[in-house]
Amino acid sequence: MSRTNIEEGEILSAEQEQVLLNDDEEPTKTTVDSTEDRWASMFREFKDDVLERFSRIEAKQERPSKRRRRHKSSSAEESPDDDISDTEKLCGAVDSAETSSEREGDTPNGQMISEPDDNLLSEIAQEFDGGDDTGPNVSEKLADIVNKRWAEKLDDSKFKSKLEKYNRPANCTRLLVPKVNPEIWANLSHNTKSADLRIVNFQKTLTKAGSALTKMTDSLLELRTKLSKSDTEQQKTLGELVSGNADALALLGHLNIDLSLHRRELIKPHLKREYGALCSTRTPITDFIFGDDLQSQLSSITASNKIGQTTSAFGSGATPRRYSDSHNKSFKDKSFLWQRKGRAYRPYQSSQQSKPQRQKQLGHLSVSHIDDSYLQGDDYRDCAKNVLATIKLYDSLGFTVHPSKSSFIPTQKLIILGFLIDSVEMKVYPTAEKIEKIKTACQELLTKSSPKIREVASVLGFLISVFPAALYGPLHFRELDMDKTEALKLNKGNFEKPMCLSDKACSELSWWINSADSLHKPISNTLPEITLFTDASNHGWGAVLNNCPIGGKWTPLEANNHINYLEMLAVFLALTAFHSHLSGKHVCVRIDNMTAVADIGKMGTSHSRKRNALTRNIWDWCVQHNVFLTTAHIAGKDNTIADAESRKSRKDLEWSLNTNIFENGIGQLGVKPTIDLFASRLNYKIKPFISYQPDPEAEIINAFTFNYTGSPENSGGTQYGGNCSPAMANTTLVASSNANDSATALNSTSDKTNSTFTDQPRFATSSTSKINPTDVSPLWRPFENKGLSRQALSLIMSSWRQSTQQQYVPYVRKWEQYCSGREIDNISATVEDGINFLAELYSDGCGYSVLNTARSALSAVVSMPQNNTFGSHPLVCRFMKGVFETKPSLPRYSETWDVNIVINYLASLGPPDGLTMK
Repeated sequence: MSRTNIEEGEILSAEQEQVLLNDDEEPTKTTVDSTEDRWASMFREFKDDVLERFSRIEAKQERPSKRRRRHKSSSAEESPDDDISDTEKLCGAVDSAETSSEREGDTPNGQMISEPDDNLLSEIAQEFDGGDDTGPNVSEKLADIVNKRWAEKLDDSKFKSKLEKYNRPANCTRLLVPKVNPEIWANLSHNTKSADLRIVNFQKTLTKAGSALTKMTDSLLELRTKLSKSDTEQQKTLGELVSGNADALALLGHLNIDLSLHRRELIKPHLKREYGALCSTRTPITDFIFGDDLQSQLSSITASNKIGQTTSAFGSGATPRRYSDSHNKSFKDKSFLWQRKGRAYRPYQSSQQSKPQRQKQLGHLSVSHIDDSYLQGDDYRDCAKNVLATIKLYDSLGFTVHPSKSSFIPTQKLIILGFLIDSVEMKVYPTAEKIEKIKTACQELLTKSSPKIREVASVLGFLISVFPAALYGPLHFRELDMDKTEALKLNKGNFEKPMCLSDKACSELSWWINSADSLHKPISNTLPEITLFTDASNHGWGAVLNNCPIGGKWTPLEANNHINYLEMLAVFLALTAFHSHLSGKHVCVRIDNMTAVADIGKMGTSHSRKRNALTRNIWDWCVQHNVFLTTAHIAGKDNTIADAESRKSRKDLEWSLNTNIFENGIGQLGVKPTIDLFASRLNYKIKPFISYQPDPEAEIINAFTFNYTGSPENSGGTQYGGNCSPAMANTTLVASSNANDSATALNSTSDKTNSTFTDQPRFATSSTSKINPTDVSPLWRPFENKGLSRQALSLIMSSWRQSTQQQYVPYVRKWEQYCSGREIDNISATVEDGINFLAELYSDGCGYSVLNTARSALSAVVSMPQNNTFGSHPLVCRFMKGVFETKPSLPRYSETWDVNIVINYLASLGPPDGLTMK
């Protein structure tokens, strides 16, 4: 294809280009204004030139199919500018240093410059041929040994013996070869492992050399300490030897670190790109190549990538700042966007050479869609360099960038593919044309009593196309979609037949009309702040939030639904029960049912009107309480606590008075109760009611934890935090209830919870849970006065599983009662006191299994001398053996049924094919 050259006066100089692309400090007001003026001037000139070239091409009314082949001609006819593209002429000397160095040897006529003086070349050659710096000579024998050893390899046997001769000093913990972290090693290919092991062998030899030098240096230091202080000459000589050995150790250590970094680089191509930061020199090298705590580093890198994607991709700084022509603002940490539209004269070459990967190799972010290009930069300069590099690339490939359809000046708001991307507010909006089209299409559909199925399908397709800029759009199209699907079935797939719109479908269309002006969607959501686990069975539902389990039974009407519906209903009930702890947060709901995960995560389904209605209710509640949901699947075997809550019978709790008897009773008493203090959503008689645990419809949780004064309608009359229960003389005699524990767990929460997708309630610690174990278990008391922080106490308490604590707590409380009645310190009691306590349990009828659990509980709370444990004391072991011999554990089965009786009978009946069905 013929190329149109640019006028000489339109070429930018190298100095101008350097000013535009300078990467120094933040621009001052004067610099920014001048930079903007230069960019605007350059792109105006570029636009005028491209328009001129474009008009010439259009005037010819022909589209070149191939690029004209260049034939060799005489050097006198060629011009030095033939190898420079139009864009390079436009934007100045590109890579001027390399270009000038390539052409330095050629004159305009192609003749070589005459060689310089021979003396000068001789001096340069002598300078390069000179050897390295040397020191004084050493002993000839030593020199011979060194020269031989550095020129020839040792025999395998000698090499092995010398390696075995020097072992690493025990306190030189870093004098070793770091290993590849097991998590990464397991996923490496055979060739990569072999290459890594070859370098490991080099490092092993280095560490042995380092060990030998270390021992020799230590011997010299010992010898130096034995010398008298008056012998200064020998002191000085030994000091120089020690210093030389230390230098040698430093060089060997430097080489060892370099080899370790080289091993990282070999492994880097096998890591995911987002984890490339592991190979940075900032990652410490410990016993492992990638550091000790790999999981923590991966989490930090993931978080950094999320932040980087926000600040680099679209730039959400602490204070949102906009860029405009009339105001000078700081552009750092703000993204600038650019769009290109052009004509592809050579589409095949475009697909091979003009891919975004090319720009990514240059450090630019570029996304292409057909003939559109979307460019992105961290700041104004970065985006400008991206624009410049892209223009050069397309121009060198023979494409014409359309000036009127492209945006050359970097901006923070850009319309691309029908959407407005705002990198200041980090949101995507529909364009004004789309908003108007939404209103028009929905209104026209509402005005028709019997629209064609094709018209409804067309509107549906358009509404779905707006979802990238409509956060809650998927909630408001399912009814219309299901109406269309049912109409198609009735008309056997004929799109030209009329159909009727249901009231719900009309309501959805009205929502789009009313919400069109406010549609938007965040570019990316924040990470979930809290995790909720739910489960359902045919008997009831269960949920766990921060180690606080709740649940309940189904009503007879609810129990008739499919399990998929029940799983979703369990989510809804759990959300409403924990509403005070979830409001205003991003919640991750972990469910062991994939249908529920999909329906809630996609904001509805077109396969079931009933499930879609429930999903709509869930999300409407979330919108009302400013909650955003993310759903994730959890294996049923890992969702044990919520599953157990869903299967509890609760027969002792879910009962109530007969409604007729209750109404007759209050009628005869002449009273009108205003609140039900002890109820649930299944057995309450009056609303509002108070439940013993978080309940979807309860007004307050736990009637013992507040003071009730005045009418419940007046919110000011209800005071939280009080306790209207009577005081007890000896609180150690009464165990706290599970309901109290649950309420305490939720009422003692902190302001912030960092729950992740992998949190499991039964393993949650204080760092990932709002529960404070020291508030619900007496196991913490032995550590109370040891100077430990509350955080440390929480972590120590987490060393026992929840089930283990539940087994230990009854016996710890009995032990406290036993000690208080005998004036014994329950923490510093003697072994004899503990054995006497076990003997008393034995006399009460406890067997070996119960006593063994009590022994383990005492081991957890009783402090023994010399850090021994109560359970391992020889006297305690002898006592337990005596208990076992006296009252052994009963066998699991008293009798085993002999299956051979049935087998022999079946064998006596003859061949199976001869038997009748009876």
